Amino acid sequence: MFNKLCPHCNRRSFSASASGIWLCPYCGEDITSVLAISGNQHPDDKGKVEK
Repeated sequence: MFNKLCPHCNRRSFSASASGIWLCPYCGEDITSVLAISGNQHPDDKGKVEK
C-alpha cells in the first residue's frame, strides 16, 4: 500500500500502486508528481525503508 500527502488539501491518499495518474480523492487535484510513501516507510525516514 502506498500513500501520498496532498499539498493542496493536506489530506493523505492511499493506493495499491504508486504508478499512474494519481488524483486526490478529497480535492480532485493531480498529485501524480508527489512522492509516494510505501506502507512500511515513515515520511520522516527520508527514503529509508524498513525490511
